[in-house]
Amino acid sequence: MKKIVFRYKDQYSHGQWNIQECIVENREECIEIYGLKKDPNVYDWEIISEEEVK
Repeated sequence: MKKIVFRYKDQYSHGQWNIQECIVENREECIEIYGLKKDPNVYDWEIISEEEVK
C-alpha cells in the first residue's frame, strides 16, 4: 500500500491549496478516487509525497 499526499485547487477553494491524503495500492487509484484528472472543478493538483506503508 502507498500513502499519497497531494494538494489541489478547485473552484471552491478560492485559489488556495487544499491538502488531502489517501492510502491505496498505487498512485493511479488515488487519482481516480479523487477525480483529479476528470473533475472539471479541480483545475490544479500535484503529488506532494508518496511512501510505502504496511
